[in-house]
Amino acid sequence: MQQAMHCPQHMFTNSSLRILSTSKCDIVISPSVQISWISLRSLTFDSIWLRDGAIAKILSGCPILEIFNMKSVTAFGPLDINSASLKKLVIEQCVVGDGKDVLKMSAPNLQLLALSGNFLHCRFQLVNVSSIVLASLSYFGEYCGDNHEKMRSQLLELLERLERVKELHLWDWCIQVLSVGNVRDLPSPISSGKMLTLHTHVTKWDIYGIASVLQRSPYIEKLVVDLSSPYHENFISSCNSEGKNPWATRERTYSPCMHLKTIKIVGFKEVDEEPVLPLLQILLQSAMVLEKMVIKIGSQVTSNARSVLPRNSSD
Repeated sequence: MQQAMHCPQHMFTNSSLRILSTSKCDIVISPSVQISWISLRSLTFDSIWLRDGAIAKILSGCPILEIFNMKSVTAFGPLDINSASLKKLVIEQCVVGDGKDVLKMSAPNLQLLALSGNFLHCRFQLVNVSSIVLASLSYFGEYCGDNHEKMRSQLLELLERLERVKELHLWDWCIQVLSVGNVRDLPSPISSGKMLTLHTHVTKWDIYGIASVLQRSPYIEKLVVDLSSPYHENFISSCNSEGKNPWATRERTYSPCMHLKTIKIVGFKEVDEEPVLPLLQILLQSAMVLEKMVIKIGSQVTSNARSVLPRNSSD
């Protein structure tokens, strides 16, 4: 295994640096070092080890940072992302080793948030993020039904903080967790967003769960169901060891979507058509003011959360 390189202390002071991308580094900041990246606007960490509260020191030394990408970051201590200038935050698979397993984010001007990858032992805590316009949740936690309540509680806490985002992207694991909650008649938060994209395959297990997610978005105007996205292990199956369809004995009633005008189905031929057709029926019955429906044959590249975010010239 290749040993990580230690970042030299003199690199933490540079007044002209605008874009910084670093990987496979162990970042330890000496107490006497004052970080000064006063011109830095875009920062990317890939396979980084952060020690002794390094993240707080770094962000305090970047007064105009707008874009922060974190991939496979391990924090030995608190991982608190606190920035008044940050506009785009992308986090993919991080580990917080402070004993609390909490990734805390406070960014009053944040507009784009994407969480993806494995977060088995990490809980998100959003504070002061009311400016987010687009949120993408393609992360996944445990697939054990015994821990469903814990997983669901953490997801609901996150969704409650994101209830005012205009555009929300949900991937299969999040949809499945919400689906199981709906089977058990547990309430889910209401979203005020106008655009909803669901990245999942449609199976007998989650078709009506998708419908329940839609019903909890009463103000939605545009719905995209991307059937070409990668599909992870089925969380719902782990909650139902007998293999029975959890929706089979339930009364199937759907609240009308009074604002839904556009529906787009992508990747129709890439999955079994049998469960997709009932979904189309549900959508047509629910969308009372539908103006446009597009069914696309073939795939649309949406391999991860990064692909749904608009590009920035400094990214």
